[in-house]
Amino acid sequence: MPATLIEYNKQDMWDEAKLIAEFRYNLESVLGFTFVDQVALNAQTTYVTWSKQIATGVTKDTVFLRLTLTNQGATRTDIQVGICDGYVAGSNDWKNIYLWAGMDLSGIKGQVQNLFWYTISHAEWQTVSMRFPGQGGRWMHLGFVRPASKPAYWNENQFLYAFLPYFYGRNFASCGSNPFTNASDGSCIAVTPNFYSETMGGDRFVGANSQGRKTVLYPLPLAGYHDLFGTFSNDFGIISNNSDEYAAFSRFQPSGSEEWIMPGQYRIMNVIRVA
Repeated sequence: MPATLIEYNKQDMWDEAKLIAEFRYNLESVLGFTFVDQVALNAQTTYVTWSKQIATGVTKDTVFLRLTLTNQGATRTDIQVGICDGYVAGSNDWKNIYLWAGMDLSGIKGQVQNLFWYTISHAEWQTVSMRFPGQGGRWMHLGFVRPASKPAYWNENQFLYAFLPYFYGRNFASCGSNPFTNASDGSCIAVTPNFYSETMGGDRFVGANSQGRKTVLYPLPLAGYHDLFGTFSNDFGIISNNSDEYAAFSRFQPSGSEEWIMPGQYRIMNVIRVA
């Protein structure tokens, strides 16, 4: 089944409370996450945590997401996202958390700004993405991906099988407990587009083919530095890109009237089939 996309832009005088409210609406009302708690670490920093059960019959059956917002003054908010495999409300103890450094939203406060929001709903990809067009277009994703085909070595009684998308939605990180633990922070990093750099890099696959369509290679593997972490269904593929914008449509139809969305903007890009 293709993914469902909800996209909109919203003008507001944004602050931490309004950003949290927007994430809560999309995660809870659209994607069905459960709100766990909101904790003020101090006068500057707020943590918000959500959970969602993603498997049955295994120990590691629930993914937890954390949003961190830090008030840096009248014109700046710092934002950070994370994924982990355990959390108890009020404990301030996020088990095996991976944190992506995120971004600072300089200029988003103190004046009216237009933010672009994209919510992608699919059994294998559930994210809320925010794009701030200032300074070249900053963005972030909060959610998870879970490929349809999981490798046999990934034991879900020991390791949560879910990955946080980051860096234009083309890289992915597990929580800190995983079969490899190959990074300094314990995360398991997947870089699928890099896997295709020799095939699709440079000027290869950039233009339309003889049918006027851009070629999509699918299904999309979740390829890491050390192994294959899984394979998505045929609703997920990869393209060679040049100048398409974030959330571009219809430029890469492999057949018929299918539409694909890019969850980011980069040279070699993951794409998702949408309804």
